Amino acid sequence: MEESGFRGYFQVALERELRSSVAVTISSLVFAFAHFAHGIFWPKLLVYFLVGIAFGATAYLTNSTLPAILPHMIGDLTFFTLVWPNDAARRLVLDSGADSWFWIHVAQAIVFSVLAVWSFWRLATVCILEPSSGAKPA
Repeated sequence: MEESGFRGYFQVALERELRSSVAVTISSLVFAFAHFAHGIFWPKLLVYFLVGIAFGATAYLTNSTLPAILPHMIGDLTFFTLVWPNDAARRLVLDSGADSWFWIHVAQAIVFSVLAVWSFWRLATVCILEPSSGAKPA
């Protein structure tokens, strides 16, 4: 969802108005700031920014978000299996039970999953009906 949102929609919209390097930089800054929930720790935000630059440049150069999806999934999997469980500031649901933050995140996941499916369906419909509209393929 992040690749389609940050690189597939946001960055492409910026590229229509700005130079590609500026569009990649802005989308990467927003990508980093979107991860404030992981903690406002500047080295961590710098990593998110640099990853955003790498993924944004890849999306621009390949005209596709697909090349970044697998590395993004591996990064998320690594974070959630190796880093998150060992972070003393985070309580696991298995240890502490489902609190209100857990249910808020479940609701967010459901809402954004539905929006992602709808967005991809809309994008596919537009690309199939108007292939010459200049829409960037996924």
